[in-house]
Amino acid sequence: MATSSSNTNKADHSKNPPLTLRSSDGKELKIFRIVAQQSSTIMNLLDLEEESNTDVIPVSEVDGSTLEKLIELMNNHTEKSFNYLGVKERKKFYNDFFANWKILDVLNFGLVANYLGVQVIFDEACQKMADMIKSKSVEWVRKVFEIKNDFTPEEEEDLKKENKWAYERGDLDDGDDAI
Repeated sequence: MATSSSNTNKADHSKNPPLTLRSSDGKELKIFRIVAQQSSTIMNLLDLEEESNTDVIPVSEVDGSTLEKLIELMNNHTEKSFNYLGVKERKKFYNDFFANWKILDVLNFGLVANYLGVQVIFDEACQKMADMIKSKSVEWVRKVFEIKNDFTPEEEEDLKKENKWAYERGDLDDGDDAI
């Protein structure tokens, strides 16, 4: 059974036994209640599971790999030292965490954080996505997010004239490797 309790989490958990979460692919992960409290969804599921007297909380909408990464971040957020990081240090921490992630992976991670009600991690994933697309062309963004262009050619031309900055970025695309 995989556990995701961070070795760096120094808090005394002897009076706080870990909870077990089961992902959509059957992976079971341990998480302490103090860490789980960051997630409104997990706490709601915990309430339901306590009523039914089961030891495992199913998180059926999230795969094990993603859940493990999310718990890792939640563990980091529980540590006292993380709470004292400045803006620059937090930015570096998240840049390191998301290093080499593709934009659709960050999107999926953000959707999971949102689904589980972990606002601070959702916010960071959204910021990372914004940073990843801010230098991309309109065409690239449409392709990645499968946004249909429903403008007429005339409307498109007017938009290009009104928002030249948005259409001048065609040479900054990463191609399919960043998707």
